Amino acid sequence: MTATLAGPDVAPALSVRGVRHAYGAVPVLRGVDLDVRPGEVVGVVGPNGAGKTTLVDVLTGAVTLQEGRVVLGGDDVSRVRAAVRTRQGLARTHQVPRPFTGMTVFENVLVGATAGGADRATGYDRAAGALVATRMTALANRPAGALGLLDRKRLELARALALQPRVLLLDEVAGGLTDAETDDLVELVGTLGARGLAVVWIEHLVHVLVRAATRLVCLAEGTVIADGPPDEVLASPRVQQAYYGGPGT
Repeated sequence: MTATLAGPDVAPALSVRGVRHAYGAVPVLRGVDLDVRPGEVVGVVGPNGAGKTTLVDVLTGAVTLQEGRVVLGGDDVSRVRAAVRTRQGLARTHQVPRPFTGMTVFENVLVGATAGGADRATGYDRAAGALVATRMTALANRPAGALGLLDRKRLELARALALQPRVLLLDEVAGGLTDAETDDLVELVGTLGARGLAVVWIEHLVHVLVRAATRLVCLAEGTVIADGPPDEVLASPRVQQAYYGGPGT
């Protein structure tokens, strides 16, 4: 299930301009520009070392932005701490889910809701809504430590959704799943985009991304080398050269 592509007249939920980052003398991001609108599921691909994870860390504030701008819903959050960005509507998941294993599924999601600034009553409502959205209501009272990998990943999604974000960043959430589990995840992410959430999904499993994404963005050596419909991006000679090792121009 794919989301409906937002038109160019819709204001971006997330806008990135001229983002640069280096570790010491080694540049990792070299002037990245990116707009993501409500309802878009934007897949980010690229070879190892392209800067994908660093981009997520910069967007969330996990690492300090060195140059450029990050605008969230019209607000410049470039110099704002990560916790504040979360409260302003930017949520992320991590490659390896790390739930509080001694707590129930519902308690885990409630922690996410209250971390986003909700009071206890509002947090309960947001946690319940996130469990419905991720189809985990039946598991609400199960200890998180008893969950399988797919349900741990869905719990990670639920905790992020309990923050009621306007932008959701997914960092390689399909890793380690079976084909059937991946089908479930793709369908779930598609429903989030269809509800109007802006989703940025970084994933090394390109065949998974093309089933969910409305757009693909390819990074190579810290720059955007292609941005558009998935079939056009994957057919690009520059992408084939950078990502697949095929012939370039």
